[in-house]
Amino acid sequence: MDESSEQLGRRPGRPSEGANLVAALSSGSSLAKARLEAILRTLEGEWTIEDACEHLAIGRTAFHKMRNRFLEESTALLEPRKRGPKPLAETIDASEVQALRTQIHTLEIDVLAAETREELALASPAIAKEAAPSPSSARSGQKGGRGKRRKRKRRSR
Repeated sequence: MDESSEQLGRRPGRPSEGANLVAALSSGSSLAKARLEAILRTLEGEWTIEDACEHLAIGRTAFHKMRNRFLEESTALLEPRKRGPKPLAETIDASEVQALRTQIHTLEIDVLAAETREELALASPAIAKEAAPSPSSARSGQKGGRGKRRKRKRRSR
């Protein structure tokens, strides 16, 4: 072991890259990387707090707040997490589920009615024409789309 390693209490071996790893990060702004580097260099004992403050052009209080926040959030990131799929970000309200079920039921009925009208149209175009709601009754807001019924003329035999 060389003299400097003994003084710092380091074991012999591959030297730590420490703060030099920050430059290789692919994400983060240059300011964020400079802050991270300053924090790591002070933790390693390579820089003093004054050196870090001078490098970042901030005061001691701001540096201490930033470093403490970094350490708190880093600790939270290292907490054990549950394995498996993550829970849904938002929960669905029971009333919302019921409203969606009602809407699905209504749409299913509408589809069934449309299919029935289509079958009638294919079976007998004259019947289907009478069963289809007229545009004027649909606009009038009447339920079922039926307006006044016309009397049919009877065919003479």
